[in-house]
Amino acid sequence: PAVPPAELGAFAATVRQAFALRRKTLRNSLAASWGRERAETAMTALGLDQRARAEALPLSAFVRLHAHRPDRATV
Repeated sequence: PAVPPAELGAFAATVRQAFALRRKTLRNSLAASWGRERAETAMTALGLDQRARAEALPLSAFVRLHAHRPDRATV
């Protein structure tokens, strides 16, 4: 599986954060919990457009974002 079973809860939290703010960019949604600098750094490291919206991303982008969440990895 793309996400190990033990991490499914944390992965779901990452996805919820991405969609938390309606009609906002992914950067702004993630910044609400990750901090703006961390959100921008993760998106840049993953090659994601800073203006991207969560609904426009494929599942694979969320898997990569999950790996960069603040409590898991250093970007």
